[in-house]
Amino acid sequence: MRFKDRIAIQYLWATAVLMAICFIVVYLVAREVVFANLDRDLDYEAEKHTYEVRIQGDSIRFYNKAEWEEREHREVQVNPVFIQIIDRHGKVMDKSPNLKEGQLKAHFPPRTEHFNSELNTQRIRQVQLALKEEGELKGYILAAMSSESALSILSGLAWVLFWVYLFLLLTLFFFSRQLAQRNIKPVEDLTQAVQGIGQHQFTKRVQLPKYQDEIYQLSQQFNQLLDRIEQALNREKEFTSDASHELRTPIASLRGTLEVLIRRERTAEEYQEKIKYCLGEIDRMSDITDQLLTMARIEQLSPHQEQQRPLSELIDETLKSLEKSINELDIQIHRQKEKETLTLAQHQAQLILGNILGNAVKYNQPEGKIWINLLEKAEEYQIEIGNLGKQIPRQERDKIFQAFYRGSDCLESRIKGNGLGLAIAKKAAESLGAKLRYEARAEKENYFILTLSKN
Repeated sequence: MRFKDRIAIQYLWATAVLMAICFIVVYLVAREVVFANLDRDLDYEAEKHTYEVRIQGDSIRFYNKAEWEEREHREVQVNPVFIQIIDRHGKVMDKSPNLKEGQLKAHFPPRTEHFNSELNTQRIRQVQLALKEEGELKGYILAAMSSESALSILSGLAWVLFWVYLFLLLTLFFFSRQLAQRNIKPVEDLTQAVQGIGQHQFTKRVQLPKYQDEIYQLSQQFNQLLDRIEQALNREKEFTSDASHELRTPIASLRGTLEVLIRRERTAEEYQEKIKYCLGEIDRMSDITDQLLTMARIEQLSPHQEQQRPLSELIDETLKSLEKSINELDIQIHRQKEKETLTLAQHQAQLILGNILGNAVKYNQPEGKIWINLLEKAEEYQIEIGNLGKQIPRQERDKIFQAFYRGSDCLESRIKGNGLGLAIAKKAAESLGAKLRYEARAEKENYFILTLSKN
């Protein structure tokens, strides 16, 4: 079943139930009004004829029956009244002439409310009142009126309501189907737009609807999803290209070295030298592979599932692992005491601190300095790690967090590295919901600032 038909049918079911309840209430109210009017007229006639009854011993009669009969003939009877008198045992004592050979049915014990009955296959409405003399029950007066016209009106009303009900249901289904078709038109447009986006067409976007409703939000979210997919694909292409380039160089070097090595006999020293060089290239490829795996795994890590450790302990461990290089360069550490309450996910924090502090040592000058500061603001923390050294040129600052990017100064100084450290630190910061940026301050001062939200 199509979506618009399902919406129309569900709407129709709900409307059908409500309409049925309303029509039933209308019929019941009309029935109550009709019978209330009939019962009121019946009570009036019964009370009126009660005063024309004469009780003498066991005899109960109408004392002015001749006059009553003459009055009945003079009046136009739209709805004739049938009157019957019975004693307390149910024996008929007297009755109105219009009953002829018929009799009204009495109930024992007597029913105090009005009730429906039949008289010669004619449906009537009837009431039974007690006749008493000095508190003693003598008999009953039965009054009845034909209910055929009332029931005919109610029957006609029921059929009218039934056909109106069916007509309204069919009309509502037609209009609700048209409205559903109109309302799901943006969804159909969205579906067609999605179908038109192929595997290599992520530059296309869904046109946003005119009204900013739920469909607008869905289209907007879908476009944002396409943006993220396109960015991820572009990063994947760049990453694959850079990774293949970085690995191709040591592999080519290994191949060239080994081919030269087997062209003629070499001395033991030459073999050892070339083997050491090959092992160095293998170690380089191993480092690149490990860092690539680290970058791939960062996105799979959830900071909430990682062990939370105090920032001060994590900095202590990182500085201890760099202690040899710090002592060789005679670097001074200027460190502000961190808050013990500030904790971070262990794995992500180690990746950030390891790479940032490692670079702060690697690119520092002899007898240089490293600053580690923690600033607390209204809604965030800022962890600043600075060092003395040549500042990154302005034109390169936007690229330093890209994978495999190495600045011109790194290449000139021939400092070993593969350009993945800052890219890993950036990804780890994003995994924590933090921001990592570079800032050049005073002459030869380089700062990397990690901003963490308190929420």
